[in-house]
Amino acid sequence: MRTVYFRTMRFLLMLAFALPLFFPPVKMALAVPVRIVATFSIPADWAREIGGTHVSLETLAPADADPHTCQISPADMRKLLRADMIIALDPSFETWFTSLADASDTLRGKTFWLGTHTKAQGQAPEVRGDPHLWMDPELVIQMVVALAQHLASADPANAHAYAAAKGKYTASLRKLDAWAHETLATIPKERRLLLTYHDNLRRLAHRHGLRFSSALLDSVTTETTDPSAARIRAFIQLARKAKTPVFYDNASNQALLETLSRDASLPPPIRLHADTLAPPPHKASTYLGMYRENVRLITVALGGNAIPEPTPDAGTVTPGKASPRSPVPVP
Repeated sequence: MRTVYFRTMRFLLMLAFALPLFFPPVKMALAVPVRIVATFSIPADWAREIGGTHVSLETLAPADADPHTCQISPADMRKLLRADMIIALDPSFETWFTSLADASDTLRGKTFWLGTHTKAQGQAPEVRGDPHLWMDPELVIQMVVALAQHLASADPANAHAYAAAKGKYTASLRKLDAWAHETLATIPKERRLLLTYHDNLRRLAHRHGLRFSSALLDSVTTETTDPSAARIRAFIQLARKAKTPVFYDNASNQALLETLSRDASLPPPIRLHADTLAPPPHKASTYLGMYRENVRLITVALGGNAIPEPTPDAGTVTPGKASPRSPVPVP
């Protein structure tokens, strides 16, 4: 009996070694999706668009949560340690995560910073240092291209799927960019001025030919104290002169803005989704929807014309309607 057993085991071992010689291994797609944790809702949406069914996705700061100030819980740490990949925007934006990643070799090694793959540093002085990179669709294209390449490196069996998704999504981004430029161009010249609660629309203004004059907080983050009385007075004078409403988002002090607008006889403040997406089924629950909705609200508030929005599916930009900047080539 033992002889039969050993002969059987010897045959199985020989077979295990011999099979690869006759049947070379075939590269097959992973049955388990790539586990991704995104720092907040906007990069999470890009990961969902490019990764599709080949990724599983969790988010630290969910929709409608201020991404400037996120508190990491023990449950969040477990997500991060289980993740195959962490998608973050830029070390200058998610400072709460930057310090955490810097303190851990494990987290630092699996974190992909999207913003480091843009050419933002070579831009005009008025936007250099502004971490709200998603306000410029040209930079989003660069980040999405880098994300698709990074996913393909981590999961080469599905590289074709990531490349196809990248092509479709970047086409939608170019279509969005051209529509936004055309729509915002309808705002009268004397009203092409943006006033905000905190400094988060500067890149949008620069991209589409608007003027960004002032932010009540005079800061690119919400992690700051309320404005001084002197700054509030100067801001009110500017708003009265410009006859323009103040734009704010969910991270702003809405009560303060409403009181200022009422007491100073200013137009009512207008809420955008600027730093975070909205929960479904809101129009701003995706990046494309958020940008379209913000452009529409800004245009109407400043006296422009609401041009029909681009269709959500990918497509090429109509000749003559492109943004003044050259499109980013997609590898």
